[in-house]
Amino acid sequence: MLSLLYRWARRAGPGNLIGDRWYYTDVFLTLGPSVLAYGPLALAASALAGLLQRRALPAGALALGFTGFVWLAFDGLRDRLWPTAQIVWRKSRGELGNGAWQIEYGLVTPAGERVPECWTRTGTSAYCPPGIREWYAVYHPPAHFWPIQLVEPGIVPALAAVARYAAFAVLRRRHG
Repeated sequence: MLSLLYRWARRAGPGNLIGDRWYYTDVFLTLGPSVLAYGPLALAASALAGLLQRRALPAGALALGFTGFVWLAFDGLRDRLWPTAQIVWRKSRGELGNGAWQIEYGLVTPAGERVPECWTRTGTSAYCPPGIREWYAVYHPPAHFWPIQLVEPGIVPALAAVARYAAFAVLRRRHG
């Protein structure tokens, strides 16, 4: 229900009252079904931790730590869950458009090698290979929101299933 309310609030009013980008972690998780995948994972991790620890507080801390670890891992890997788009501009750097999630950008040398952007600052200079006439960007366009949003809740429940299986295995071994 909160996800639906958040989606409604984002669309309300002229020019999107909530200005966060779709790829920000908190926005990404609240706009789609990805957030729903973490509940069963936390429950399965809690059951497994409870069976392994046999004490509520350490088991809760262990389950919270595991669920938090998975959440942080996906936060760092989310840009790799779906193939990125690439674009090259000639002469000057172009614009990706509003809502694009820029992963990488830089310059293309005449040999085709990609190098980070270079510029000269006051008092220091950065090396910029000669003959550069192209810029490149690797990004996720806004159209990648739903594919990425559907990949994550496909993987997280699989981790929850592994935790459930492990919990049942521990239970079976104890009670024979």
